[in-house]
Amino acid sequence: MGRVASRVRRWRHSLFARASIFVIVGSGFLLGAMGMLSSVIVKGSVDRLLAERIHLARTTGEFVEQRIKSEMDRLSEMLGEALGADWSDINPKTLTSALAQARRSTVFSEGVFVIDRGERLLGEFPPGAAQIREHIDLADLLRQSPRGLVSSPLVFVRRTPTLVVLMPVATTTGRALGYVAGLLEPVTTNLLSPASDAQGTQLRLVDSRGVVVASTNRANLFRAGDHGEVLANAIGRRSELRGRCHSCHSPGEDPQKRDTDVMGFAPLPSLAMGVAVLQPESEALAPAVALRKRLLVLGVTLVSLFVLFTGLSVRSVVRPVTRLTKAVRVAEATRARLLGGPFGKDEVGELATALDLWHERVVEAEQRRQYLHRVLGAQEEERRRIARELHDTVAQDLAAVRLEIERMSKHEEAGRVREQLDLLERRLGDMMITVRRILLDLRLSFTEGMGFLDALQERLERMEKENHIRTSLVVDGEEPQLEYEIAVTLFRILQEALLNVVLHSGAEQTIVSITFGKGFVEVVIEDDGCGFEPESQRHQRRQGGRGLGLLGMEERADLLGAKMSVKSAAQEGTTVSVWVPLAPGPDP
Repeated sequence: MGRVASRVRRWRHSLFARASIFVIVGSGFLLGAMGMLSSVIVKGSVDRLLAERIHLARTTGEFVEQRIKSEMDRLSEMLGEALGADWSDINPKTLTSALAQARRSTVFSEGVFVIDRGERLLGEFPPGAAQIREHIDLADLLRQSPRGLVSSPLVFVRRTPTLVVLMPVATTTGRALGYVAGLLEPVTTNLLSPASDAQGTQLRLVDSRGVVVASTNRANLFRAGDHGEVLANAIGRRSELRGRCHSCHSPGEDPQKRDTDVMGFAPLPSLAMGVAVLQPESEALAPAVALRKRLLVLGVTLVSLFVLFTGLSVRSVVRPVTRLTKAVRVAEATRARLLGGPFGKDEVGELATALDLWHERVVEAEQRRQYLHRVLGAQEEERRRIARELHDTVAQDLAAVRLEIERMSKHEEAGRVREQLDLLERRLGDMMITVRRILLDLRLSFTEGMGFLDALQERLERMEKENHIRTSLVVDGEEPQLEYEIAVTLFRILQEALLNVVLHSGAEQTIVSITFGKGFVEVVIEDDGCGFEPESQRHQRRQGGRGLGLLGMEERADLLGAKMSVKSAAQEGTTVSVWVPLAPGPDP
């Protein structure tokens, strides 16, 4: 279990896991985009479909009204030819004959009647045709008649569904004579063409009460249906409707089980009627639904191909990286090189080459560090040995000679010998001070318990006390734990630079600035001495003269991989800068 859990944790933090997450998220976004695209396309198809239905309803309504109007115009013309331009003296027989002829020649098969402006009946055919006035609001129709052609809602006369169409009749000068009315049975007249039934589209002619007065599907005739009130209001407002509704041609059926229709509705231009165009949604939206299915199938296919090729691409990148990781671990353990691995000329191969060069440099740096450690260890051991020898031999001998001279001075009371003994004693004292200073310089105090900065401060204080040169130490940053090799070498460089200040510069003040940065330490030694010409110094060094101190400092800097610079000029002092890398980082 532990091994399985470890593998799962490694997989969760692997590139393949992150790539898998990105692939899954990207696939989800792609599927979502395809779904949104299909919804937009389907919505566009529905909008176009509804616009087409509205256009069909509007065109059909114009056709129905134009047909009724043309019949009424023909009826008016026939009456005008029979009665003349003045209705003040109408012959009843002539009017009856004209109405009979109009009934036979027009679509008003249920009858025709004529009234004057005072609603007085002037004539009718067949007899009793004008009784339909009892079933309609004739006064309301007359109020609407100045607009032109008007129609009544559907009424039943002797169980016959009938529409009353009324139109004013006027002279050529515009003076109203009366009104002519035609009784129309919409079913027998077949106002709507049944041709659209073959395509599953229904056309319905609806009156001002929402009742279906004509339809391409006879099952819907003479019923208001579920949306009769809505259609009646649309006719009254002269507004168009579009949308989806339940089919209302099955009265006893559960509304939840009815088919959903796509409907477009438009009122007639003048008559108080409207045309509704309905089609089952399953038929109307079949192309859009099929398109949505094709888009979804295409989306799933594209996502599958996306996942497949992305997985192959990720695998083609992750596998070389995995092999490279293993090769780096083997190289780290065996010090072997990486170029023998199965890496091509792509980015991973370039990375392997760069890692191989880096590994080679790391090995060289480690070897160099070990060499430096051995060299510095040998140097410091030799310094300690010399210090011990000086302490145990020269220093002891000088102390013994001084004691003997002191003893002899006590017995010699006067004369030149006493003066010479005092002189020898003073010279021996100076020699012992010199030896003691050499011993302090040979032994590093910070290797015996003091820190690097404390040892440097102690060295500067001793320099100020012994050589009367003012010193200052400026530190920027927090002192890190320096490696032994770096601390020893850097201190020896500082020691040599300060010795040069004492021996050659004639300076009155020396400032040592130390900066501890991120991955580096920088030391700057400045003095206000006489200075020198660096090029002249290098020439003398090549000739075997002075300058060996600077050479030793440069060699120690090279051992650390540090960068050292010396800036000086005659009577302008000297500045020595040393930049030492503590870890891989930017060059100064």
